[in-house]
Amino acid sequence: MSPSYLLIDALAATAFFALLYRQFFRGSAPSLPPGPPRLPLFGNAFDLPTEFPWKQYAKWSEKYGMPSLAYASLLSLIVLHAGDVISLEFFGQTIIVFNSHSALKDSVLARSSAFTGRPPNKFLDMLGWLGSNIPMTTAGREWRERRRVFEDHFKPAATRKYRHVQTQKIVNLLKCIVDKPDGIDDHTREHVLFSLYYCSLFTAYTGAIILDVVYGYDVKTRDDHFIKINEDVMSILPYLTLPGALIVNTLPILGSLPPWMLGRHFAALVEKGRRSWQQVLYEPFEWVKEGMKNGTAKESLLRTSLADLNDRDTEEARLLAEGLGNAYFGLAHCTSETLATLRTFILNMVLNPHTQVKAREELDRVIGRERIPDFSDRPNLPYVNAILMETLRLHPTTPVGLPHTTEEDVVYDGFYIPKGAMVFANAWAILRDPKRYPEPDVFRPERYLSAEGRVIDDPQMEYAFGYGSRRCPGRHFADATLWLYMASVLAFFEIRKTKNEDGKEIPVDGEYKAVGLFKYVLSLHALGVNHA
Repeated sequence: MSPSYLLIDALAATAFFALLYRQFFRGSAPSLPPGPPRLPLFGNAFDLPTEFPWKQYAKWSEKYGMPSLAYASLLSLIVLHAGDVISLEFFGQTIIVFNSHSALKDSVLARSSAFTGRPPNKFLDMLGWLGSNIPMTTAGREWRERRRVFEDHFKPAATRKYRHVQTQKIVNLLKCIVDKPDGIDDHTREHVLFSLYYCSLFTAYTGAIILDVVYGYDVKTRDDHFIKINEDVMSILPYLTLPGALIVNTLPILGSLPPWMLGRHFAALVEKGRRSWQQVLYEPFEWVKEGMKNGTAKESLLRTSLADLNDRDTEEARLLAEGLGNAYFGLAHCTSETLATLRTFILNMVLNPHTQVKAREELDRVIGRERIPDFSDRPNLPYVNAILMETLRLHPTTPVGLPHTTEEDVVYDGFYIPKGAMVFANAWAILRDPKRYPEPDVFRPERYLSAEGRVIDDPQMEYAFGYGSRRCPGRHFADATLWLYMASVLAFFEIRKTKNEDGKEIPVDGEYKAVGLFKYVLSLHALGVNHA
C-alpha cells in the first residue's frame, strides 16, 4: 500500500475515534452545535449577515457544521462530510440553523410539537395580534382553534370546490393581458412582455380569488376597500419580522409606555396596525352577515359556515370570523410570495426558450388551442408540473422562512438545543443540495421526470411553503393558483425579452434583492420590464 493511502487511513481513523469520543466519553452535558467563534456578551452580533443570510449559513455549515460519517468500502476510508446544523448567538439569544433535509427530518419534523413557538415580539402584543394572528402567534389553544378553521377549508380535498372561481379569474386575467395593446403582437400565440401592469393584474387576480372564495365578494377595481385594508396590514409586517426594526422589540419594557411617548410615527404605526387588523377580521365578516339578512349574499365559505351555526353561539362565530379572517390575510400574504414565484417563472422562461417550446408541445398535444388548461388536465401535463416544481426549488421566496422557537430543551445527535432557541430551516440550501439536485443552479425541469415521462414526487418541495406543523396552510391553494397561471400563459403566449426604444433586446441579468432577512425577490429591472 502506498504511503499516501497509509496517511489517508490514519487521518480517517483519527477522525473516527474523535467522533466516538465525542459521542460516548465527553460527559453528560451536551454542548450547542458548532458555529463561528463568539465574542463575550455580543456573541456573533458582528458576524450576522444583513442580506442573503441563507447563503452565509450554508457556508458556515460547510466550515463549522456538525459532522456525520459515511463509509466508502472500496477505499476502506472513513470520510467526514460537511455539517448540517450550526449554532449562533446574538446578545444571549441562541440561533440554530438546519441546512439539510436529513437533519431537519430527524429533529424538527420528528418532534414537531417542540419547535412550534415564535420568538417573543412586544410590538405584536401592542397591536393586539397575539392569539388571533395565526402566522405570528406561538402554538397554543387559540392558535390551534383558528388554524383548524383555516385548514378545514383549504386542505387538498376542500380546495377542489374553488376551482371554478380560479378558472374564471384566470380567464379574466388573460383577457386583460390580450386587451392591453403595449407589447402584444396580433398573431397566434402573441408575445407577452411582462411589465408592472401585468404584476398589478396578477396581484388583483389572486386577491379577487381569495375574497370570492371566502366571502363571495367580487372585486371590481385594484383599489377596492377590502384589498386596501389587507395591504395596510401587510405594510406592518416588516416591523414584526426585522430584528431591531422597533425599539420595543429590543427593549420590551418600553412597550409598557403609552405609544405616543415613543414618538408620533410609532404611535401612528400602532394605531394603523390595531385598526387594520380588526378591519380584516371583521369587516368582510359583517358584510356577509348583512348580505344573508337581506338575501344578497353569494355562495361562499363564510355564508355556508354561518348557515350551519347557532345564532347564540357567539364564541364559535368569533372563531369563525378570525379563522377565515386569517385565511383572507394569509392567502393574501401568499399573493406577494406567489407574485415573486411568478417573476422567477417569467425569468426562467426568458432564459430558457427551449423549455417553453417543450411545454407548448405538451399543451398542444393534450388540450389543443381551443380552450385554456383545466385542473383535470394536470395529471396529463407532467412537463408543465415539472416547470412549477423547478421554479419553486430554484428560488424559494422565503429561503429561511419565519423563525420558530423551541418549546422545550432538545438533544439532537448528542448536541443541545435549549428551550427558547430561535430555529431556522435553510430551504435555500436544502433545495440546492448538489447530491440530490446535480448542477443545482441550473433551471432543469427534467430533473423531476422519470424515464417514462412521469412526475417524480419530491417530498423536499414542502420546504418551498415552510415546514412542520407551521407550514403554510394555504399551500395547496397557492400551488393550484400558480399551476393554472403558468399552464395558461404557456398555452397562449410566448415569453421573451422586451426591447428598448431602438428595438434592441434588453439584457436579463436575473438579479435578486433581499427583502428583510427572511425573503428575497427578483428585481423588476432584471426582467427588462416596461414601466407602466
